[in-house]
Amino acid sequence: MKILSPKIYTTRAHNEQMKYMWFSRRIDEEVDITNYRSILPVLQRYVTPKSMMLEAGCGLCGWQIKLLDLGYNIEGVDFDSFVVSKVKEHRPEIKVSVQDILNLVCENGHYDVYISLGVIEHFENGPESALSEAYRVLSDDGLLFVTVPYNNLFRKYIYHPARNFYFFIMKLFMKKTYFSEYRFNKDELTELITTAGFKIIETGIDDFASPFKSMGLWADIPFCRGSKPYTLNTIGRIFSFLVSFSKWMTTSGIYIVAKKRGACE
Repeated sequence: MKILSPKIYTTRAHNEQMKYMWFSRRIDEEVDITNYRSILPVLQRYVTPKSMMLEAGCGLCGWQIKLLDLGYNIEGVDFDSFVVSKVKEHRPEIKVSVQDILNLVCENGHYDVYISLGVIEHFENGPESALSEAYRVLSDDGLLFVTVPYNNLFRKYIYHPARNFYFFIMKLFMKKTYFSEYRFNKDELTELITTAGFKIIETGIDDFASPFKSMGLWADIPFCRGSKPYTLNTIGRIFSFLVSFSKWMTTSGIYIVAKKRGACE
């Protein structure tokens, strides 16, 4: 299907973007952040420790380490050999490997749970191939957890128009730009996942549960940022309180929990 959600561009080439994302981040900080994320209790509500889980696009394995420490059975894959080697140095026993999530090295129906947290939005041709491979490797009635950036009201009417104008100026000065990600609305993501063969179970906000942290405000409004990643300063906390009646206005992401439909459904 043709994706209508907005494309986000960057002035960094792919390799530079990977360095920007990973080189300055610490694994212990990535693990700690999971404690404040709104999706953690969602995962715990649906998944049992016996489930065979895969995190596809695990990065520095913050989520994988957190879930392992909670007693879950989880493996991870990522295409970036640098981050995989960094994780192996930190936790040699962890099950993580360098793989392409569009072509996973496992048999059909191998996993009970497939986790994709902030990954499928980075395919410019769309997430269909990634979702198709997720369907293949999941067992019958297997669970899919997906999070993607959300095209919230602030982004739709203020942030994205301003950013588009900035990149228009960059192009006038012959500055090269590169695709970074899509920011989906709820209906489009729902259609993509159901078309891939899944039944939607639950949809919700993917951000921080703590009132002192926000991925959305921290990423989009620089003057709201505190001294540490994703923490809000006084201005940010006031702004967060003012829009707390509807977190959909500023939330960074959206999550969907879905079940693989069997051939007879």
